[in-house]
Amino acid sequence: MQKNEMNTVYSRKDFLRTACSTSVFATLGITLTGCEVTSEKGGNDEPVIPEEAITINGNSIILNLDKEGIDVLNEEGRWFFILEALTLVVNVDGERIRAFTSVCTHQGCATEWSFISGNARCNCHLSQFNNRGEPVFGVATVPLPEYQVTRNGNIVTITKN
Repeated sequence: MQKNEMNTVYSRKDFLRTACSTSVFATLGITLTGCEVTSEKGGNDEPVIPEEAITINGNSIILNLDKEGIDVLNEEGRWFFILEALTLVVNVDGERIRAFTSVCTHQGCATEWSFISGNARCNCHLSQFNNRGEPVFGVATVPLPEYQVTRNGNIVTITKN
């Protein structure tokens, strides 16, 4: 699997390994910083995300769905977690893209996400949110704030409020 300085894609296994390491470091008072982009694609076919596929500029995130790796968002039910922007992005129906904060409304966990049976799941306390950001399972009772999304062909622009 290739990695570049701007965007790194992790498998679920790698993500959990990193999350556990981070927990150990936090317990010991050691801090690390970084900007990562992660995608749930499944299997061992993790995409390599070209630098020009995701552009983050202030409150704007621009996704180029023509680029390999991020092109999974062209498919219904596929999702991306953009750690650097704390944003969850999901293709709802094959065309419509929605984006939400990844800061869980239960206790503020922001980096422990998976996508299960069409729902985003915060793995801190297992709350699940549907593709409208509404809580459907677990302890969270408040919806995830949604960001404005516009799509012009395969260019998706997310504007964080």
